[in-house]
Amino acid sequence: MRRVMIVDDEPEVRSVIDGFVRSYFEDAGDACAVEALDDPMEALFRLSDSERHYDAVLLDVRMPGMGGDDIFQAIDAMEGELARRVLFITGYSKDLLSRFEGRKLEVLIKPFTYDAFSAAMDRVLRRG
Repeated sequence: MRRVMIVDDEPEVRSVIDGFVRSYFEDAGDACAVEALDDPMEALFRLSDSERHYDAVLLDVRMPGMGGDDIFQAIDAMEGELARRVLFITGYSKDLLSRFEGRKLEVLIKPFTYDAFSAAMDRVLRRG
């Protein structure tokens, strides 16, 4: 079973992404477990649990307190392999790309379609 974490502070966006993730894996004939969180600190706590394995982590960039870029840095320090399977979902890609210049990041710009989401997920999962 595939496991995906979504971290986004906006309930409506989180719900849409959750539905897209479930549809994506259903279309591929895979089962999946989705953890959709609004709290970046809770996300870090779960990501640091060595008993949990995630196939992909989908991060909003701008959230109150701690952004997706900060979570990404923590993932990179904890488990560099998982950092390759992070998908940033944002309306603010320019700041993100300049902060991690030289890094190959997967970024999906809001608003997006299911087809664009599916293509981005294909790229992220191929990295694993």
